[in-house]
Amino acid sequence: MPKPVDQLTAADLTAFPVWEYDLNDEATDGRDETWVRPVELYPVADLANRIIGTSVTLHNGVRMVARLGNVALGSETATREFLTLNLWHRDQWTGLARYFDVDHARRGPRALSQQLGLTVDGVFPILYDISAHAQGLEAVLRGSVEAEPKRRLSENERISLAPRAWDDQHGRAASDPPRPRGLPNPQSLIPNPQSPIPNPQSLSHAGPDCPRR
Repeated sequence: MPKPVDQLTAADLTAFPVWEYDLNDEATDGRDETWVRPVELYPVADLANRIIGTSVTLHNGVRMVARLGNVALGSETATREFLTLNLWHRDQWTGLARYFDVDHARRGPRALSQQLGLTVDGVFPILYDISAHAQGLEAVLRGSVEAEPKRRLSENERISLAPRAWDDQHGRAASDPPRPRGLPNPQSLIPNPQSPIPNPQSLSHAGPDCPRR
């Protein structure tokens, strides 16, 4: 049941919490690199090129279905820096732009809070727990998404951090599906102002959690 990541629903993530980018079949007619397929065996020890669904808790106590991407199970620092978050709100995904994303002003914490009809303090920090379906560092499995990071990394620091983070991922369990080819490309985690703006649907609802090469 592969489908584009922005067409996943809360029900899809309830049935299969982890989905991986189907990079081997992206050349198939009608598909591209945004297509994902469900992972059937849990817990997983690797979330490279995968997204995971979970229930998160807003600061005001409201619980929502969320989709997380760029989770480095072996690195708290990288997960905190690169994590992508999309919330299921009114039957569609509402994404949060990171501070270094080119559309941060349009999709940052304030914009997300306004879409939810809440204040920034009512939304952040957002607590999540993926320990039921993944194995890794405790600080990564149970964490939070802040409105603003305690420290903003430079572009060079982000480029340096990305490959180390996914090299540190815990080895796959024998039961895990094969990892899609390629390690994360650190350049793909840094916004390029010269790049064309993605499809509005994938940008405003899916968020920047597309596969890394």
